[in-house]
Amino acid sequence: LGGNIDDALGAMEASGITKAVVVNLYSAKAAKAEAIAELSVDLSDSERTLAIDKIESAQVNNLKDFNMWACGAVKNYPQLIPYICADGGALPGESGAIHVRDMVENYGARGVKIHGAIQGYNMSDHIMWPTYRMCQELGVPIIAHSGPDLDNAHYAEPKAFARMLNEFPELIVVVAHMGGGTWSQAVDLAEAYPNAYFD
Repeated sequence: LGGNIDDALGAMEASGITKAVVVNLYSAKAAKAEAIAELSVDLSDSERTLAIDKIESAQVNNLKDFNMWACGAVKNYPQLIPYICADGGALPGESGAIHVRDMVENYGARGVKIHGAIQGYNMSDHIMWPTYRMCQELGVPIIAHSGPDLDNAHYAEPKAFARMLNEFPELIVVVAHMGGGTWSQAVDLAEAYPNAYFD
């Protein structure tokens, strides 16, 4: 299989699946680190600083372009439901909320994907609250990675979702993977917050 849309549709048909959610993920933190690592070692200090500034300033458009691509790739396939990515490292605060509204109202996005462990923020970080508020207002769900992270920062363990779920009680949040290696935290979260769902 080539991992393209035709392959996905064929696998769905063979398995009797009528709808599939296509989740889009972008990490400004990871993208910046990768681009900086590829900079020439021959750059002067001032050239390196300018190059890093350019890399950082590109993250907003990179995220927006990637989300538009994802929605455009599946727009002619009603059986494929596009979820865009939100990233507090690229579009924090109100700018992130505005982008979500635009993608939902004008490009067909039906939900939002976040991954605090690789994007580098806690699920209850206030930089994401305008995005959460917008998703709640629009009635679009969020699917979020949950589990331990390599930095031991606990950004996406189930307990990190508590303030988010409490502040936005009408927001539908799928806490993916049931917390992975921290799955035992999912029990308390499920009991306390009826707007938390698990796969």
